[in-house]
Parts: sequence; C-alpha cells; structure tokens
Amino acid sequence: MRHVKWAVVMLGLAVVALGAGAVQGQQLSGEYKIGVLEPLTGNLAAEGKRHLEGYEIMRDLINERFGGVMGKKLVFVTGDAVDPTVAASEATRLATREGVKIITGTFSSTLCGAASEAASRQNVIYWETSCVDPRLTKRGLKNVFRTEIDGTGFGWYNIEFIAKHLAHRLGKKTSELRVAYLSEDSSYGQSVTESARQRAKQEFGMEEVALEYYTFTTNDLTPVILKLKNANPDVLHHIARNQDAILFWRQAREQNFQVKAVVHAGATGYGSPDFGKAFGNDGNGPFALLEPGPGLIVEKMRPEGQQIERAFRQAVKAKTGSDVPTGGHQLAGGGLWLLKLVLDDCTDDSYCAADVAGGDATAAYDELAGRLRDGPVTLDFVTSTGDVEQRELTLNDLELAMDYALTPSADRMFLQRAIAQASQGELQPLADLVYSALGQDPDSLAAVPDPTWSDAMYFSVDCSDYAYGSGSAEDRAAAYFAAGQDAGVGRDFAQHSGQGGDHLVVVPARQVGAPDRALEQNVANDRKPLVRIEKNDASGRVAGTVQHVQHKVADPHLVAFLEPAVGLHVAQAG
Repeated sequence: MRHVKWAVVMLGLAVVALGAGAVQGQQLSGEYKIGVLEPLTGNLAAEGKRHLEGYEIMRDLINERFGGVMGKKLVFVTGDAVDPTVAASEATRLATREGVKIITGTFSSTLCGAASEAASRQNVIYWETSCVDPRLTKRGLKNVFRTEIDGTGFGWYNIEFIAKHLAHRLGKKTSELRVAYLSEDSSYGQSVTESARQRAKQEFGMEEVALEYYTFTTNDLTPVILKLKNANPDVLHHIARNQDAILFWRQAREQNFQVKAVVHAGATGYGSPDFGKAFGNDGNGPFALLEPGPGLIVEKMRPEGQQIERAFRQAVKAKTGSDVPTGGHQLAGGGLWLLKLVLDDCTDDSYCAADVAGGDATAAYDELAGRLRDGPVTLDFVTSTGDVEQRELTLNDLELAMDYALTPSADRMFLQRAIAQASQGELQPLADLVYSALGQDPDSLAAVPDPTWSDAMYFSVDCSDYAYGSGSAEDRAAAYFAAGQDAGVGRDFAQHSGQGGDHLVVVPARQVGAPDRALEQNVANDRKPLVRIEKNDASGRVAGTVQHVQHKVADPHLVAFLEPAVGLHVAQAG
C-alpha cells in the first residue's frame, strides 16, 4: 500500500485532567466494592484484558495516592463477558450475588447493551467507559452512563479530518474525493460508518465509491479487497477491530491494493498496539482517531490535571514498560477517575454533607437500605390538609425512588435532600419522591394519569435491538422469542386497526388492592387490552399497570423480550 506520513488524531480524555482531591498517604476506612465486566476470554480478550489493566492501574493510584473513594479503599470484583448472553448473566451475578451497586466495563459495543440492560433490571448503576454504540444512552435506562464519545461522534470527526487535513494534501477539493467505506458489522462499526457516510455526502459532497461490511472474525478479506481495488478510492474509511485490521493490511499488500489514505476511529484495529506489533514500521500509514498519544502536552493542563495525568502515565510505564498508555488503558483509567469524582462529590461538598447525619451521604443511604432490607418502615405521613396517616416504606420503594431520580439533575437534587432528611429521621420527603415515581397523588394515592408513559412496559418489557444469537436478523429475532418461550414466557402481537402498527398491551393479570388500583387507572382508555402480564415485586405491590404501547415489529431486530426472572404471566384478555 502507498504510505502517507504516520499520524494519530488525538481525542483528549478530559476526565483524567480533572482535579485530584486527596493527599498521598491518606488513611482509608473500609472498602467500597464495584463490579468490573470485561471480555477476558474469546475474540475480544486482548482488548478486554488491556482495559481491565487500565482499571487496575487507576484503582491502585486512587487507593495509594488520591484518598480512595469516599475515604474507602476501592476494590473490584470481576466478571468475564465473553459474549452478550454471558455479559448479561455476569452483570446479574455481580449485582445479586456480589452485591455491587455499580458495574463498569465492558469495552465492547457488542457487549454493553446486554450488560447494561441486565444491570438496570437489578437497579444498579452501569458506568460504561468505552462502548461507542449510540443506542446505549438512548433507551430510557436512567441508571446507564457513558464517559466515552459515541460512534456518531467518531464518524463526524473522521470526515472533519478528511475534509480539513487530508483533501488539500491529496491535491483535491473535498467534492472530488473518492471515498470507500469498509467496516466490521457490529454496532461499533456500523454507527461510525453510517455517521461518516452521511456527513461526507451531505456536507462535503464526497463521492462514495464502495460500501462493504464483514464479520470481524472472518479469515479472508480477499474478495472485499478486490472490490475495493476495482473501485479505486482516494481514501479508505475502515473501522476494524484487531485481527481483521491485521488481516486486511496483510492481504491488501498481497493484492497490491494501493490507496492514498486509510482513516480509522477507535482504540481497536489500527488504534491498537497489536497492529503495530504485528507489522512494525510496515504498519505505518493509517490515520487513527483515538486517545492522546505521544503528542499530548501535559503542561497545558491545570496543575491538578497534570498531577493525575503524570501519575497515571508513570504507573502505566511501571506496569507495562511503555511510555504511552494504550487507548484501552486511558478509556478505563479516565472513566474510573471520573467515577471517583462523582462518588466523592456529595461527601466532599460541605453544604451537602452538613445535612447528612455523619456527613457521609453514601453511608446514610447504605444505612437506610439496611433498615428497609430488614422489613418495611412505618412513618407518619402529613397530607396537604394537615391530616396524619400511617404509611409504610419498603426497600422496593427506596430502589424505585433511586431509579426514578438518577437522571434529571433536579430529581437528583430532591433525592439527595430526601436521603439527607431520612438520615435525620424524617422520611416524608422520600415518600413524596416514591409517590411521584409511581404517578400517585400523595394525599389520596389515586393515580395522576400520564398517557405518555407506560409503567408496565418499563418494568416488564425490555425492547432491544442488540444482536441475540447468530445468523441473519430474522434468525436472531427468532432466537429472542425462542429464549422467552423456553423460559415459559408467552407473547402475543395483534394488529390494531387504524393505528398503522402492531401493539403489545400490558395489564395486571390478578385482582389488585385499593392502593394498587390507583396505578390501574393510569392508562389511556381508548382501546381494549390485548395481552395481560402480571409482575409482582417483593412486597406484593403490582408493579405493572393497565397500559398499552405501540410496538413496531416490522424490523426483526426490534422485539419484545419479557424478563422471565420476575414471574410474568401472560394470557389473552377477555
């Protein structure tokens, strides 16, 4: 292949440049355990292990030099996410058996969807530091967070680089550039590629001469290379993982496929040290958008940012012998550092901590959760008319309030206040938050109808277009349904006249009590239910409500997957 000057396009990890808040040698009290989920075996093991190594390096720095997490020693319990099914199973294990409240990982866009959904079902926080699938944070899961750019951003910046830095060096206007797109076919490759294609065509008028997707485990890319060679592009936009990038580079040289520039995005493929190890100087040529490399000017950071950045790079060198952290190291280390700052924030903030008994918001929450785990707590609830009624709060209520209030900043503020007041013995603010989450009037417990929201679908149905099983889209959709049926979960889709789509309607299947009947009223009543689903939580409260949602099943990727672990009952509505 024709070589161009080697370069790395740097995407700064601002999170590692944030303030370092504690002094070296601070005495730690107790432990704080989180789950770390990575592909440690299988096709993604090389990057998964590198990612885990980045976590471990940053964890040791946090414990030894930066005051731990909330004054406690940060400890890991790990899980091996070899594929999406195992990722979901391991996330569930970490939450239920290991008792972690936070799970981080999973490096891969093929794993993060299944892992985060499983974590959400257990009401634990999922903190993603690498996966770039744009769908991760667009599914309405309130306890899922990401510290990395997504694939849409990768594609956008790749075209920015081609238009502003490559075109004139190739002696062409952007509208004269011939671009071929090649990519592995997971959500990572597709999201980057489709974003790049759209911007290249619509904003710069670049000519698309080829588009090819392949499975990254393939052992022969020769047919694809011959197609690309025939297309004669100026620029090849190639999104690859590891072995497929090495395979392509080797076979392209064998087929004498020459292109003026290869552009990539991500810490895998051409952005991985494995590519350089495979070819040495013969691997020079690709332009890769990834984390900061040798050109990072640490001196431009604020003093506290310089402190943590230098400490991290020194620790990486001591561990690996390399002067420059890999992308996987930086993604994991930066994401974990940001998590530390978030966890420390409330306890460190004097105004917030002053309101909490003992000055530690996390400890206050753990103490409250421990009390509720032993059984419901009774409180005197004061209504708006001044009447006092005895009510109960359960552990399920607390977890519901947490889930409800995690995302909107205003709700998080109310949650912090509620936990602070609960630590002082005042539970009414927490009860108010629970009623708000349930859609109930705090005085009467009657439903406050919201036709735009479906509680039953939120609690009972996961709609996922992540890959399940293998084969074609139809095969994967069939595998979803088969898995549900094998677990005893039924399904029924029925066309609803005049709506132009399929509908799945969810209602409680058993008789409900007076407090629960308020939930039953929270429904748009313009059509008859088609399916009944029962879901009971630990306290016996019916979590589902009489609801309906429009559910498109024309795309076989988008299917309803009913969680079998909560005892769903499905029957034809009368």
